Amino acid sequence: MSDSLASQGNLSAKLVLQQSPIFGGLSAELIELLVGMGRNRNYAVGDLIFREGDPGDFLLGVISGAVDIRASSSDGQSLNLNRINPGEIIGEIAFLDGGPRTASGFATSATQCFVIPRAPFMELMRTRAELAIQLLLLVCERVRWTSERVADFAFLTPQARLGRRLLHLAAEEREVRISQAELANYLGVSRQVVNGYLRDWQGEGAVVLNRGRITIASSSELAKLAGLIRE
Repeated sequence: MSDSLASQGNLSAKLVLQQSPIFGGLSAELIELLVGMGRNRNYAVGDLIFREGDPGDFLLGVISGAVDIRASSSDGQSLNLNRINPGEIIGEIAFLDGGPRTASGFATSATQCFVIPRAPFMELMRTRAELAIQLLLLVCERVRWTSERVADFAFLTPQARLGRRLLHLAAEEREVRISQAELANYLGVSRQVVNGYLRDWQGEGAVVLNRGRITIASSSELAKLAGLIRE
C-alpha cells in the first residue's frame, strides 16, 4: 500500500464525494473541506485495507477497483458480506462510534481509496450539523441493507439469493467480475451449488460464464429463473 496527498487526486476524491448518494448533498464548501483533510491510498489485489477488530480511525471512499467486506468466526471460517464499488463509502460504523471494525476489508483488484481521518472529521462535524445528518443517513442506509440481507438468508432459497446477488453486482455493468468460489462465500453455500445453478441459467440463455467473469445476458430471465419474479 502507498499513500499520495489528496491534492494530487483532488478531482477523483471530489467526484467520489459529489457522486455519493450521502455526501453528494453537501455544499461545495464542505466537499472541499473533506477533500482537503483526506489522503489517497493505493492497494494491490488482495491487500488488507482494514482488519476486523481494528480501531475505526478512518473513513474510506472507493475511487477505483473494489473492496470485499468479510466477517470471520472464532474457528477461522469467513463470509463475504458485501462488495464496495467505486463511488461508495465504507467503514462508517466504527468511524462514528470509535469502536472496533466489525469486519475486514480486502482489495479485490488494484484499488484506490480516498481516506478521511477520524479526528479532524469529528471536529468538523461538531460545528456543521448538515455533515452529521448526512452521516446518519449513511448509517440508516447500512442498517436497511443489513436487514434485507438477514431477510434474504431467512426467507430466500440459495438459488434466489444467488440471482439477487448477481443482479445487484450487475446493476451498472452487465459483466460481473467475480469467481464462483467468491459467490459461494457470499451465500454461505458450496461452489458446486453455485456452479450448478449458473450452468442451468447459462443453458437457458440468462447468463454467459467465463473464467472469473459472469455476463448477465438477460436480467429479466435471470430474475425469473432464480424465482425472484413470477410469470
